[in-house]
Amino acid sequence: MGFFKRFFSEVEDSTVETMLLNLSAVGIRLGKGVPTEDILRLDWSREEIARRGYGLLLTIMGMSSSEEHSNGAGLSPDVWYFERECVEDPNPYVSIVQRLCDLSDGEIAFEAVRDHVDFKRKEAWVEVDRNGKTERIALTLDHERADTGVLQWFQEHLSASGSNKRIACHEINPSGLFICKPPETIAKINEITGLTFS
Repeated sequence: MGFFKRFFSEVEDSTVETMLLNLSAVGIRLGKGVPTEDILRLDWSREEIARRGYGLLLTIMGMSSSEEHSNGAGLSPDVWYFERECVEDPNPYVSIVQRLCDLSDGEIAFEAVRDHVDFKRKEAWVEVDRNGKTERIALTLDHERADTGVLQWFQEHLSASGSNKRIACHEINPSGLFICKPPETIAKINEITGLTFS
Protein backbone atom coordinates (compact mmCIF):
# COMPACT_ATOMS: atom_id res chain seq x y z
CA MET A 1 0.00 0.00 0.00
CA GLY A 2 2.99 2.31 0.38
CA PHE A 3 3.10 2.98 -3.37
CA PHE A 4 -0.39 4.44 -3.43
CA LYS A 5 0.02 6.50 -0.27
CA ARG A 6 2.60 8.73 -1.95
CA PHE A 7 0.08 9.99 -4.48
CA PHE A 8 -3.18 10.63 -2.66
CA SER A 9 -3.88 13.85 -0.77
CA GLU A 10 -5.73 13.61 2.50
CA VAL A 11 -9.31 14.81 2.87
CA GLU A 12 -10.82 16.04 6.10
CA ASP A 13 -14.40 15.67 7.32
CA SER A 14 -15.47 13.23 4.59
CA THR A 15 -16.78 9.69 4.34
CA VAL A 16 -16.67 7.12 1.57
CA GLU A 17 -20.43 7.49 1.11
CA THR A 18 -20.15 11.28 0.82
CA MET A 19 -17.38 10.99 -1.75
CA LEU A 20 -19.39 8.44 -3.75
CA LEU A 21 -22.38 10.82 -3.78
CA ASN A 22 -20.19 13.68 -4.96
CA LEU A 23 -18.72 11.53 -7.72
CA SER A 24 -22.16 10.31 -8.76
CA ALA A 25 -23.22 13.93 -9.27
CA VAL A 26 -20.53 14.26 -11.97
CA GLY A 27 -21.19 10.92 -13.64
CA ILE A 28 -18.77 8.57 -11.88
CA ARG A 29 -20.66 5.72 -10.24
CA LEU A 30 -20.17 2.17 -9.08
CA GLY A 31 -21.35 -0.38 -11.61
CA LYS A 32 -24.84 -1.81 -11.49
CA GLY A 33 -25.23 -4.17 -8.58
CA VAL A 34 -21.83 -3.27 -7.08
CA PRO A 35 -22.22 -2.64 -3.32
CA THR A 36 -20.21 0.04 -1.56
CA GLU A 37 -18.56 -2.68 0.52
CA ASP A 38 -16.72 -3.92 -2.57
CA ILE A 39 -14.37 -0.93 -2.44
CA LEU A 40 -12.86 -2.48 0.70
CA ARG A 41 -11.61 -5.52 -1.25
CA LEU A 42 -7.99 -4.31 -1.26
CA ASP A 43 -7.87 -4.21 2.54
CA TRP A 44 -8.19 -0.43 2.77
CA SER A 45 -10.50 0.55 5.62
CA ARG A 46 -13.31 3.08 5.20
CA GLU A 47 -11.39 5.46 7.43
CA GLU A 48 -8.20 5.15 5.39
CA ILE A 49 -9.99 5.70 2.07
CA ALA A 50 -11.84 8.72 3.47
CA ARG A 51 -8.61 10.15 4.85
CA ARG A 52 -6.60 9.57 1.66
CA GLY A 53 -9.32 11.01 -0.52
CA TYR A 54 -10.60 10.82 -4.05
CA GLY A 55 -7.37 9.65 -5.67
CA LEU A 56 -7.40 6.40 -3.74
CA LEU A 57 -11.16 5.92 -4.04
CA LEU A 58 -11.11 6.41 -7.83
CA THR A 59 -8.13 4.09 -8.14
CA ILE A 60 -9.99 1.32 -6.31
CA MET A 61 -13.12 1.95 -8.39
CA GLY A 62 -11.10 1.81 -11.61
CA MET A 63 -8.83 -1.15 -10.90
CA SER A 64 -9.39 -4.46 -12.64
CA SER A 65 -11.28 -7.09 -10.69
CA SER A 66 -9.65 -9.78 -12.85
CA GLU A 67 -6.53 -11.58 -11.69
CA GLU A 68 -5.67 -12.38 -15.31
CA HIS A 69 -6.15 -8.98 -16.94
CA SER A 70 -4.50 -5.84 -15.52
CA ASN A 71 -7.00 -3.68 -17.41
CA GLY A 72 -10.12 -5.81 -17.12
CA ALA A 73 -13.49 -4.50 -15.92
CA GLY A 74 -13.44 -2.65 -12.61
CA LEU A 75 -15.98 -1.66 -9.97
CA SER A 76 -17.02 1.36 -12.06
CA PRO A 77 -17.44 1.71 -15.84
CA ASP A 78 -16.82 5.46 -15.49
CA VAL A 79 -13.19 5.47 -14.32
CA TRP A 80 -10.26 3.31 -15.34
CA TYR A 81 -7.00 2.71 -13.51
CA PHE A 82 -4.79 2.03 -16.51
CA GLU A 83 -1.85 -0.22 -15.70
CA ARG A 84 0.48 0.51 -18.59
CA GLU A 85 2.80 -2.42 -17.79
CA CYS A 86 0.29 -4.95 -19.09
CA VAL A 87 1.51 -6.20 -22.49
CA GLU A 88 2.32 -9.65 -21.12
CA ASP A 89 -1.34 -10.12 -20.10
CA PRO A 90 -3.53 -12.26 -22.40
CA ASN A 91 -5.02 -10.03 -25.13
CA PRO A 92 -3.88 -6.77 -23.51
CA TYR A 93 -5.13 -4.42 -26.21
CA VAL A 94 -8.52 -6.12 -26.38
CA SER A 95 -8.91 -5.28 -22.67
CA ILE A 96 -7.73 -1.70 -23.24
CA VAL A 97 -10.15 -1.06 -26.12
CA GLN A 98 -13.02 -2.62 -24.19
CA ARG A 99 -12.32 -0.37 -21.19
CA LEU A 100 -12.23 2.68 -23.45
CA CYS A 101 -15.59 1.69 -24.94
CA ASP A 102 -16.99 1.36 -21.41
CA LEU A 103 -15.69 4.82 -20.55
CA SER A 104 -17.45 6.28 -23.59
CA ASP A 105 -20.74 4.91 -22.23
CA GLY A 106 -21.53 3.19 -25.50
CA GLU A 107 -20.81 6.12 -27.79
CA ILE A 108 -18.08 4.02 -29.39
CA ALA A 109 -18.63 0.29 -29.77
CA PHE A 110 -17.08 -2.37 -31.96
CA GLU A 111 -18.54 -5.63 -33.23
CA ALA A 112 -15.24 -7.38 -32.53
CA VAL A 113 -11.79 -6.57 -31.16
CA ARG A 114 -8.66 -8.65 -31.75
CA ASP A 115 -5.01 -8.11 -30.94
CA HIS A 116 -1.62 -9.62 -31.58
CA VAL A 117 1.60 -9.24 -29.58
CA ASP A 118 4.79 -11.03 -30.67
CA PHE A 119 7.87 -10.14 -28.65
CA LYS A 120 10.19 -12.25 -30.79
CA ARG A 121 9.19 -10.46 -33.99
CA LYS A 122 8.74 -7.17 -32.14
CA GLU A 123 5.31 -6.58 -33.60
CA ALA A 124 1.93 -5.74 -32.16
CA TRP A 125 -1.43 -4.60 -33.44
CA VAL A 126 -5.05 -4.27 -32.47
CA GLU A 127 -7.86 -4.78 -34.96
CA VAL A 128 -11.51 -3.74 -34.68
CA ASP A 129 -14.66 -4.40 -36.70
CA ARG A 130 -17.19 -1.59 -36.98
CA ASN A 131 -20.02 -0.98 -39.41
CA GLY A 132 -18.87 -3.82 -41.62
CA LYS A 133 -15.31 -2.52 -41.89
CA THR A 134 -12.09 -3.75 -40.31
CA GLU A 135 -9.42 -1.38 -39.05
CA ARG A 136 -5.97 -2.45 -37.85
CA ILE A 137 -3.70 -0.20 -35.79
CA ALA A 138 0.01 -0.96 -35.70
CA LEU A 139 1.51 -0.58 -32.23
CA THR A 140 4.98 -0.16 -30.79
CA LEU A 141 6.42 -2.75 -28.41
CA ASP A 142 8.26 -1.26 -25.43
CA HIS A 143 9.10 -4.19 -23.15
CA GLU A 144 5.95 -4.80 -21.09
CA ARG A 145 4.49 -1.30 -21.49
CA ALA A 146 1.41 -0.69 -23.62
CA ASP A 147 1.59 1.71 -26.54
CA THR A 148 -0.51 4.69 -25.41
CA GLY A 149 -1.08 5.62 -29.06
CA VAL A 150 -4.20 3.47 -28.79
CA LEU A 151 -5.67 6.18 -26.53
CA GLN A 152 -5.19 8.89 -29.17
CA TRP A 153 -6.65 6.57 -31.81
CA PHE A 154 -9.75 6.06 -29.67
CA GLN A 155 -10.08 9.81 -29.09
CA GLU A 156 -10.02 10.33 -32.85
CA HIS A 157 -12.94 7.90 -33.17
CA LEU A 158 -14.82 9.82 -30.49
CA SER A 159 -14.26 13.16 -32.18
CA ALA A 160 -15.17 11.79 -35.62
CA SER A 161 -18.44 10.46 -34.21
CA GLY A 162 -19.44 13.99 -33.16
CA SER A 163 -19.11 13.28 -29.45
CA ASN A 164 -18.09 16.15 -27.17
CA LYS A 165 -16.45 13.72 -24.75
CA ARG A 166 -12.72 13.75 -24.18
CA ILE A 167 -10.42 11.16 -22.68
CA ALA A 168 -8.69 12.76 -19.70
CA CYS A 169 -5.96 11.40 -17.46
CA HIS A 170 -4.77 12.05 -13.92
CA GLU A 171 -1.19 10.80 -13.95
CA ILE A 172 0.02 8.27 -11.38
CA ASN A 173 3.36 7.44 -12.93
CA PRO A 174 3.74 5.05 -14.71
CA SER A 175 0.00 4.38 -14.68
CA GLY A 176 -2.97 6.73 -14.65
CA LEU A 177 -6.62 7.30 -13.90
CA PHE A 178 -8.75 7.81 -17.02
CA ILE A 179 -12.23 9.22 -17.54
CA CYS A 180 -14.20 10.13 -20.67
CA LYS A 181 -16.42 13.15 -20.17
CA PRO A 182 -17.27 16.52 -21.76
CA PRO A 183 -14.75 19.27 -20.90
CA GLU A 184 -17.14 21.04 -18.52
CA THR A 185 -17.70 17.79 -16.58
CA ILE A 186 -13.96 17.15 -16.40
CA ALA A 187 -13.55 20.62 -14.88
CA LYS A 188 -16.19 19.82 -12.26
CA ILE A 189 -14.52 16.51 -11.44
CA ASN A 190 -11.21 18.30 -10.92
CA GLU A 191 -12.91 20.85 -8.67
CA ILE A 192 -14.62 18.22 -6.54
CA THR A 193 -11.71 15.81 -6.27
CA GLY A 194 -8.72 18.15 -6.25
CA LEU A 195 -7.14 15.96 -8.93
CA THR A 196 -5.84 17.10 -12.31
CA PHE A 197 -7.57 15.26 -15.14
CA SER A 198 -6.41 16.71 -18.45
